[in-house]
Amino acid sequence: MRRDQAVPSSDILKFIVAKNEESQLIQLVHNVLTSSQKEKLTSHAHRNRLLTDTAPAALAKALYTFRNSVIHAKEVEIAKTMAPDPFRESEPFEKWTYIVRFIAERSIIKLNT
Repeated sequence: MRRDQAVPSSDILKFIVAKNEESQLIQLVHNVLTSSQKEKLTSHAHRNRLLTDTAPAALAKALYTFRNSVIHAKEVEIAKTMAPDPFRESEPFEKWTYIVRFIAERSIIKLNT
């Protein structure tokens, strides 16, 4: 960011302050999605019971929780996570996959221009 003189120092400071992964995910969702896209994904997640809150940051926070349930699951917790089973379909996982794919595509489009 420092190489691009068009990026204000305040943006660099916000980036540095967002040290933890949850804050970074919230910032990513906030910066790469339009308001209507955030609303669409939040409504989709709410309808599919992936989250109960429809506040703007709720989607990113729920996604972070989902990510942690998969990444940090202990052996005894694997059965409780929504980690995909290669031998059967996992409905909640598929719904999160749609959301993650949408955010990833928008991130690539916005950040690579």
